[in-house]
Amino acid sequence: MAERGDALRLAELTALIQADAFERVIAARGRVRVAGATLDDAGLVRLGQSLGALLLPSPQNRSPVTPELTYITESTRDLGVCWHTDYAFLERPPRFTVLLCREAPSRGGETEFIDTRAPCRELPPRLRARLEGATGLFSFSRVFASKLRRRGMTLTDAQRRVPDALHPIMKRHPITGESTLHLHEQYLLELRARACSRTLLEQLYAHVTRPRYVSRHRWRAGDLIIWDNRSMLHRGPRARALGPRRLARCVVR
Repeated sequence: MAERGDALRLAELTALIQADAFERVIAARGRVRVAGATLDDAGLVRLGQSLGALLLPSPQNRSPVTPELTYITESTRDLGVCWHTDYAFLERPPRFTVLLCREAPSRGGETEFIDTRAPCRELPPRLRARLEGATGLFSFSRVFASKLRRRGMTLTDAQRRVPDALHPIMKRHPITGESTLHLHEQYLLELRARACSRTLLEQLYAHVTRPRYVSRHRWRAGDLIIWDNRSMLHRGPRARALGPRRLARCVVR
């Protein structure tokens, strides 16, 4: 379904942050949207830093001018074409992602979102019982190496040393206490559970990605979206957009 809901003004977002109310608001909503955000790269970095310390992107993906940012264009479409939580493979995954549209296509290029609290509430009892206590094995080095090979690039020595991470698949949101899901269709390699790992993952993804849980945002230049990685999944477009698409992203620890 298409995204609904009124957008905030940038001044309203700033007021929420200054009043220490932003985390409560985004925890309740899952994501917030600002229309007509006129921010240059430095302004986007300052906005991200007002939410917390920023996570530096991988050297292969970061902007050469503003290292805190990643630019998402047609040449970097492989960054997010599957359902995922950003940086799910880290021992301490980030809280928020900030994404600003610099240039929007005339058609296509939408970003899709799933608030995992809804599918968690509606998990079939047998599936829920099988997921209780299940842990996911996430590997950065193994998966990112194969993605870089397709670009003719290789891991740095530091990236080769990034350890695999284990995370519970079902978590409690630290603010709301609601059940959420920690997933990544590429970096989650296996489940450690009582049931068959691959079959259980297939059943889980089939449930979570039902159309009724999916919302879609059609980008316009100046659109800014911040989402809560502790509850939200997202993915980028799977087909080419009609016209240029350029987004700037920073990620908050």
